[in-house]
Amino acid sequence: KSPRAIQQANYILKYSLKEKNDILEVGGGNCNTSLLLRDKNNKIKISCCDSKFWKDYYKTNIINHIEELFPFSSESKYDLIISSHHLEHMLDLKNSIDALYNLLKDDGYLFVEVPNTPDVYWKRYIIDTPHLFFFTQKSLINVFKKSGFRLVDSQIFGNTYDDLIKKVGQNYQNINNDGAYLKAIFKK
Repeated sequence: KSPRAIQQANYILKYSLKEKNDILEVGGGNCNTSLLLRDKNNKIKISCCDSKFWKDYYKTNIINHIEELFPFSSESKYDLIISSHHLEHMLDLKNSIDALYNLLKDDGYLFVEVPNTPDVYWKRYIIDTPHLFFFTQKSLINVFKKSGFRLVDSQIFGNTYDDLIKKVGQNYQNINNDGAYLKAIFKK
């Protein structure tokens, strides 16, 4: 499994979310984070919203492919939704966050990971397409609170942008206020 997925699963498990059985990954690609969580709890059912490109992979790995495009509505509700490097690509951020809220069970959790874009980000020549939304820790927390979520925890982590530009090996375990990434867990 990838180092990013390992750090995501460890962060989620830190908040005793391993008993959550119904997981949705939005834009999950290979769903490595959910698969790592299922390794810890074989009762977990994984659903994913992503391209049909992954359909055979999902079938092999017992992942329910439910939609290609987000947002979508469904009668199904989830204990945990994982949105990793997905929100910054959405055309309508408010609609997407509202859809995440509506897809969660009443006591459900949302894990979000996005690029961190503080002042230093804008002072570097960083080609960052096709991102449509840009977040700081404060703006990420505020946009979710406005939609009714409660913050459980958030962290800035990973290499600095200077390290990324220099192509220093990625360190997702590095909790760093100058890190290039943000992660947060919210509760409905």
